[in-house]
Amino acid sequence: MKKTLYRYHVLPCAGPNCGPETGETFRSLLKELCPDRKELGVRISSTSCQGMCKLGPNISVYPEGVVYHGVAESDLARIVEEHFRKGEPVEEILERRLPLPESVGDK
Repeated sequence: MKKTLYRYHVLPCAGPNCGPETGETFRSLLKELCPDRKELGVRISSTSCQGMCKLGPNISVYPEGVVYHGVAESDLARIVEEHFRKGEPVEEILERRLPLPESVGDK
């Protein structure tokens, strides 16, 4: 079986406070804005609650641990162009970088 590696795994929150409709809408729009996502190594899914409800709508991007809070539809094109295509997170809407766990082999 072929193993697929992704450069970015993009997770719009579809939890009850961010809005299931918003999360699914963001997922669909991101896919439309990034038709070459497979070539770019971008996987777009959605999640249930990410636990940052008061800051939403939220989009998390792994493996970097980048989290965008208060995302509007108008921000999605910039995220695709600047972050996914150019490798530079959109600092104006970037709220935090989650600490990543140590690799299992680092101990």
